[in-house]
Amino acid sequence: MPSTPAPRFTLLIDQITRRPVAAATLLRWCKAPQGLVLVSGPDGSGKTTTAYCCIAQIATTASARIRTVENELTHDLDGVDQCQIEPESSAQTLTALSDPKMDVLFVNGTPALWAHALDAAESGRLVFVQVEADSADEALAAFEQTTQRRVDPTLVGVVWQQVSIDPESGRRQAHYRFLSGALDR
Repeated sequence: MPSTPAPRFTLLIDQITRRPVAAATLLRWCKAPQGLVLVSGPDGSGKTTTAYCCIAQIATTASARIRTVENELTHDLDGVDQCQIEPESSAQTLTALSDPKMDVLFVNGTPALWAHALDAAESGRLVFVQVEADSADEALAAFEQTTQRRVDPTLVGVVWQQVSIDPESGRRQAHYRFLSGALDR
């Protein structure tokens, strides 16, 4: 039986936050020529949505070659090469992450991939990595502990978010905290 195609993802950064400073920071980070961006928050906080918005923003405004490496493909992104990783195929995953033709990567998978994501960032790519954490500082510490490397020279920034319900509209809204890195312009 054929699987149902993933729905098309159409949101951009200005559609997920009404806060100009948050939108400006995310947009600035999307324009970084290289480095590491950690997208963090607790489970269900919208990390994937924020990362997808950044990737979609880059795809619509730059001529970058973009790839996602994900455990599960939840949405289809226009202009993006999306790779669903198979847990038993580390060769496939390493090939997807180390492809020198890719300018931008998004890694949404096991922390075992983080060292490879950092390698890609250190080799001149812009890399977004999703990290489940209770603060931006905790996300950075978990990333460095898992990779056993300092990321200071490669870090664009860490965005941490949580979601609340807007009392007026009843809609979910994200609240962001940012930790800028050495490569934040």
